[in-house]
Amino acid sequence: MWTRRDFLKVSGAAVAVGATAPIPAVLAHTGTQLSRAKDETILVAVQMAGGNDGLNTVVPYEDDHYHRQRPTLALREAEVIKLQDAVGFHPALRPWMELWEGGHLAVVQGVGYPNPSGAHERSMEIWQTARPEDPLGETGWLGRLLDHWFEESLPDHAQGATTRGVFTGRIPVPTTMLGHHRPAVRCQKPEELFAFPAGRDALQNLREGLARASSRLTTSASLLDRVAAAREQAARDLGRLEAVLSSVRHEDFPDTYFGQQLACVTALIRADLGIRIFCVDLGGTEPGSFDTHALQAANHGALLGELASGLAAFGRALQRDRLLERVVVYTYSEFGRTIRENGRKGTDHGSAAPVFVMGGAIHGGLIGKHPPLDQVENGGVKHQVDFRSLYATFLNRWLGVPSQPILGSQFSEVPLFT
Repeated sequence: MWTRRDFLKVSGAAVAVGATAPIPAVLAHTGTQLSRAKDETILVAVQMAGGNDGLNTVVPYEDDHYHRQRPTLALREAEVIKLQDAVGFHPALRPWMELWEGGHLAVVQGVGYPNPSGAHERSMEIWQTARPEDPLGETGWLGRLLDHWFEESLPDHAQGATTRGVFTGRIPVPTTMLGHHRPAVRCQKPEELFAFPAGRDALQNLREGLARASSRLTTSASLLDRVAAAREQAARDLGRLEAVLSSVRHEDFPDTYFGQQLACVTALIRADLGIRIFCVDLGGTEPGSFDTHALQAANHGALLGELASGLAAFGRALQRDRLLERVVVYTYSEFGRTIRENGRKGTDHGSAAPVFVMGGAIHGGLIGKHPPLDQVENGGVKHQVDFRSLYATFLNRWLGVPSQPILGSQFSEVPLFT
């Protein structure tokens, strides 16, 4: 014989994350998310751990100093993909030339920060927290942004319970996504976030349990009706989501760790769940695979090829779905590499490096001049653009959030948007 306690157990499973049919908490508020405006902007951060060699990524191929300092690593004029201002891309970046030629890819040159650290962990922490002056920073700049949205939505409890940030990598969730209130969700495959772990049979079992509860319970009928209605709406929304997620063609993306992360991001963007911040990993854990101290040439070329082919596929998928105008992607790495190559045909920890920004609403092309190689900082090129200026631009101009409370100070903007 069913009791009120039995009913509460079953109805709790329907509305929250219960044992009968585990439904992610975000799904309980799908209706709220799906009712959001379809034009919310989205930011995707690509973490390139290890310290990307900017000089062999955006190459000053006519600079004699570059060739003298890199007798084995310097790329020749005939090898590079020529752009303008006597600079060119590494040849492994050819897959994303369609983005470049379409005006959807920008290179912000010489990005770094004052008094740079040459230590992997500390420099990455600075990029992620955007607080160089605070060695004990606990939150990332995107984590504070997620906190801001959470606090802003507290009057609406449904929105306050949902996530706005997703990390798709295998490594620990980067500091950049950590906040005080609601951590970013880790998700390597869309179904991990939205599917019923026990399969569709669990939904049928839940429906039957609610029906039994209804037939035996004479009190709180209105509560039962609300529970049943919420469960049915969740089921309908789940069906829609599964249809959207299953329509993403994974074969359109490179069969690489990075490519499959971008396939996951594409599916979640298409699902229109109000997720606005994504973080993708290329490089692994500290020190990261971009830490090319020895035999750099082949390894670095392979990494750049993975970056370019992944982003090219991502751009094509977004364009096909008419979503590219809503999305901006940026790359970051803890530092660039030294101007001079070392004795192991590699490079060591340097300072500034280029940042790549992709999107349908940006000004494509080179932003700023290539840093002069006779102005040295930590053995690398001296920074010309503070990375927090990029963050301020994303916050103010793209995400519609005042940057000063997030970054702690005002920073000039980078001319990325119309």
